[in-house]
Amino acid sequence: MQFIKQPWSQRAASILQPALDGNSDTIKAEVENGQAELWEIDKDSFMITRLETYQGRRSQLVLVAGAGQNADGVLAVYCDVAKKHNLIIRVHTIKPYMPRIFRRNGFTFSHAENDGTKIFYYNR
Repeated sequence: MQFIKQPWSQRAASILQPALDGNSDTIKAEVENGQAELWEIDKDSFMITRLETYQGRRSQLVLVAGAGQNADGVLAVYCDVAKKHNLIIRVHTIKPYMPRIFRRNGFTFSHAENDGTKIFYYNR
């Protein structure tokens, strides 16, 4: 599996649109100013990530938005990276089908926000 860091593009925005949940301007700005990174995966998928560091706690790799093919394979790669670098992965989702995919890949449900967003962690 090949992950290539990319600048924001219309192609990425188009593929990621269902995952951006109306936050495309904010997420685009985060990628363009370096707060988040856009990854093209095997030429047919994209993932936006952000690394959050905390004083005295383990850093978190936030999977901001992803779309394309092979969700299980992509998540497996990120889980391996997290284990190798002692990171926690955090994801937020409102999509009804995503909790099943996260659980299948070793993520644990944390809580639901008032707006229905579900928060999952991968912490190995």
